Amino acid sequence: MKKKVCIIYNTSKKDAIKFYEVSKEFFENCGIEVQSEIEGSAFVVVIGGDGTLLKASKEIAAHNKFAVAVNMGSLGFLTDIRRIEALQVFEDVLMGNYKLEERHMLEVEVRGQTYV
Repeated sequence: MKKKVCIIYNTSKKDAIKFYEVSKEFFENCGIEVQSEIEGSAFVVVIGGDGTLLKASKEIAAHNKFAVAVNMGSLGFLTDIRRIEALQVFEDVLMGNYKLEERHMLEVEVRGQTYV
């Protein structure tokens, strides 16, 4: 069975769109199928900024996947991988050379409505 990766990117940032294409080509050249759905993927690549990662994080967690988050801006607290180092990080992940860093999610109830 062919390994798959899901790539989620900020479609409103030109740099993120360009880097999506670079990333897609990288994975396809490695024999990895690129898809937009998290289900069925080995892991998720998020290209954008902290907001892009936060927006995708609930669904990523629901599918019990890990994310490699690439920062397209100047400062990222959650997306700390810079685009200049991202392809090397992708290669390391594919070779199993990585360490998972767990993050916590808050669940809040306001007026009977639960938010994650």
